[in-house]
Order: sequence, then structure tokens, then C-alpha cells
Amino acid sequence: MEDDELAAFVAAGLGVPHATVLTSSAAVFPYDRPAITTAGRYLVTGSARTGTGEVRAFCFFVKVIHAYQRSPLRFAIPAHLRARAAALIPWHTEADLYRSDLRDRLPHGLTIPRAAAVRDLGQDSAALWLEHVPARRVVWDAGRHARAAYMLGRLAASRAVAPLATAVHGARTPRVYADAWLKHVVLPALTEDGAWAHPLVRGVFDARLRRRLLAAADALPALLDELDDAPAATAHGDACTANLLVAGDRDALVMVDLGFCGKAPLGTDLGQLILGEVQTGQRHPADLPGLEAACLPAYLAGIHAEGGTASLAQLRRTHAALLTVFSALPSIPIEHLHDEPTPRLRSLFHGRAAIARFALDLLDDTRPPASARPAPAQPPAATPPSLQEDTVTYAVTIDVHAPAAAYQALHAQLLERTGGQVQLRPLQRHRHRTPHRSSRPRPARRNHRRRRNRRPADPGNVRHPDRRQRAHHPPRPRRVLTSDRQATRPVGKQGFTRHADEPALDLQFPDRHRACIRAYRRFRYASRSDG
Repeated sequence: MEDDELAAFVAAGLGVPHATVLTSSAAVFPYDRPAITTAGRYLVTGSARTGTGEVRAFCFFVKVIHAYQRSPLRFAIPAHLRARAAALIPWHTEADLYRSDLRDRLPHGLTIPRAAAVRDLGQDSAALWLEHVPARRVVWDAGRHARAAYMLGRLAASRAVAPLATAVHGARTPRVYADAWLKHVVLPALTEDGAWAHPLVRGVFDARLRRRLLAAADALPALLDELDDAPAATAHGDACTANLLVAGDRDALVMVDLGFCGKAPLGTDLGQLILGEVQTGQRHPADLPGLEAACLPAYLAGIHAEGGTASLAQLRRTHAALLTVFSALPSIPIEHLHDEPTPRLRSLFHGRAAIARFALDLLDDTRPPASARPAPAQPPAATPPSLQEDTVTYAVTIDVHAPAAAYQALHAQLLERTGGQVQLRPLQRHRHRTPHRSSRPRPARRNHRRRRNRRPADPGNVRHPDRRQRAHHPPRPRRVLTSDRQATRPVGKQGFTRHADEPALDLQFPDRHRACIRAYRRFRYASRSDG
């Protein structure tokens, strides 16, 4: 670099119109996490004299980025998949954002390093001259995670940042990631037995987890459709704690590594914020539920602070689907299957298995109820013409102490059965006719053994020596319920009562077993009476 060009960068970094470079030096910045689009990181320091004669020190963090095709890490990907992987890595996004006014559009409390210059080094490479941020080493507890989640929620719903996020290259959307990587690399490894037979995989990925991962792979098309319908928001794209710096000279949270920034489904940044330290081995997987409980409400509060209207249930479901696509399905480190087992590698496989279980548990916990999922298409039942225009009235008895979910489930089934043509009207209280031997408590009898064909009270007949000459008494008639009484009997506290000529609904309520017990008692009594 020429001295005049360096002097221009220094003047821009110091905020003065002119500067003369006196001394300068460059050193490699220590960083142990390789990135496929980063060619190098350097720290440039020195001193310069301003136009007023003042000598001031300067320090720049220079990051050289390049295209995926120039990275030596591309050889770790199979040759026939490198073209697909290139679509997932937009190397020039970070340069475009530093050339823009993103720093001025960010919400208060969130910032990025000031860019002194962005210098192109060719068609597929650039150098970012950024201010050096004196980051403090802090412990990322649940409170600090919640504060970062709040700021990321404000970023997601910020209307000022949204135009820039839409203009840059799109981030790794779930469908692009699934089409370019999961379907060609991950899913074949899940369906074959070779990866599961590996000692490191077999030790932590048990049979139950294997079945759950295969079930999630089968549900991948439905999850992608669900994420396509999710609200779009601005996402950092790789919001792990290593890319969120706590500066020593300011209160704002400083975002770095903007290579994957862009539009993505709402809640995308929550995944790396919660899982990042577990993936790198800095945190135990047992902390994941606590971090999720702290980050999700804070992220939602940030969305609402910017005028968003998302709900917690919607956010949790989208977050669960994103974790399944980006973390659970590719949880097996297939790139390390040919490495020698080491304690560090065993810890990596153990953490990946724990992340997969956590994501799948959250996916099962947020699964929509059966009434909300679209029912499979069924052929219409043949209905007699005389019944098509009739109005059916259903009498429903529900306990007043029943939870609200019982009313909602019943209403949903009625809407589904009637095609939305249903009206709920309260009826007058009435007492149902209860059949013999109801479930109400009865006083205990002294003689529990019932006598059949009870004889009339005739002393002479009772004391007759020859019992064969006793008076004949007809057997007691069977106590069988009529069809009308069977059709109108109540079924438990949350039961359903209908007339005999009305269609039945399949209502699954907790007290249904009580009706089965009463029916069994009536059958047993009728059998004894029949002799």
C-alpha cells in the first residue's frame, strides 16, 4: 500500500481532514477460528501528525475477505458439492454493508465497528479497514444472553435496517441450505448405516435419537414450507457470543462478522446465540433450557419495542423449526468421521448429540394441536338427500370446572364436523335420567350376594320339608336399558348427550372410562338376572 493511501485511511480513522503517517507496523491478529471467506486478519498500528501539528496514534483492524473459490478450506468439501456450497457463502455481503450507512441505522445500544475504508483487491477479494474495538473478556451468563437477545430482536424488527438487509445478498435461508447441503450431504449420511456404526457416533447417538432424526428428516419438506410462511426479519446470520463484542469504551453491543447478514425467518439469530458456546465446548449442554428461557422472552420484547406483533408461541415454533434444520439434522460431525478419536472429539460428538435432543424436544413441544393441523383429504361420505337440509342440534354437557382447553377442543371439532356452520347456545339446566346402578355412591349392604327368584313371604312354604313342592315364583325380569335411554345417557362430567337419530362425535375426554365402567356393570347385572 502506498503512503498516500495509508495516510487517507488514517485521516478518516482519526476524523481529521489531513494526516501524515510517521510510523506504521502490521502484525497478524491472533484468531483460532478459521473462516472460509476470511483470508487474513491483521492489526495495523502507528502514529501520524494531523494538520494542527498534533501527533496521534492510530490502530486499525484489517480483515481481508475473499470468495469461496479462493479459500483452501474448500478442499474439505467433496468436489461435486463445491458449486452448491458456493451458493451458501456470499463473501461480498460484509463489504457491501460496511460501505453503507448501516452503523447510523442500527437501534440504540447496538453498533458495528467504524469503517475507515473498504479497498477492493480484485474481483473476488477486498480489505476492510475497521476501527480496532477494545473488547472486554466477560462471562456470558443468562442476563447477558437476555440483553443480547433483546438487541437482536430490535434488529430483527427495525424498519430502518430492513431496506439494507433486503438489498444485500440473502442469508442462508432454510430452503437454500436444505437444497444445497442437507439433501446431498446430510440426509444420505443419516439414511445409511456407515455413519451410525462409527464408534463416536454409536456412543452418544442412541437408537431413540436415530429414530427421531430420521423422523425429522421425513418431515423436512413440511418444516421448510412452514418456515417459508414465517415472517421475514433482519438477521445477523451468525450471532454467537464471539461475534457480539462487549467494548470497554462504550455501552453498546458491537456486532462483527456480518458475512451472513440479511433477510431470514424471524428468530434466526436465537439459534447461534443459545447454541454457540455449546458447539465450541465452552458451555455444558445442560445450560440450554435456561438460556432458551432467558433469550426467547427478551427477543420478543425487542420485537415489540420496534413495533412488531409476533407472539411467543409463533416465535418458539419458528425457533424450533430453525434449530431442527440448521442444528439437529446436521448434528453428526461427518467431517470428523475419519479422524482419530480424541477426548476433544468425544466432547464434540457429545455436545452435538445433546443439541439434537434439545432441538427435537423443542420441536415436539411446539407441535401444533391436531385440530390446528390440516386434516388429510377424505372422500365425502354418502348422505341421504333427506338429511342434507336438516338442522342437527347437539346437547353438550361440560363441567364448569373443566379447563378452557376442553371447550376449545370441543368447539374445534364441532366447527370441523359442521364445516363452520355451528352456533353455540347455552341450554337450561336439567337433570339427566340416570340408569340403574349409576356411578353415584350407594350405602353398603349387609348381604352383598344377591338372591335370585326370591320366594313370597309364606311361612308354610318356607318351612315345608320338601323344597320341590314349594310355590313357583316367576323369575325376576331382566333389567335391560332401552335404546332410548342408552342414547340419552350422560357420559361423565365432560360428556356428550345426543338423540338416537343424530350422528355421533368422537370426543376424547378424560372421564370417558367412567361410562365404560357403568356399561360393564349393567351388562353384568343383566347376565345374572337372566340366570
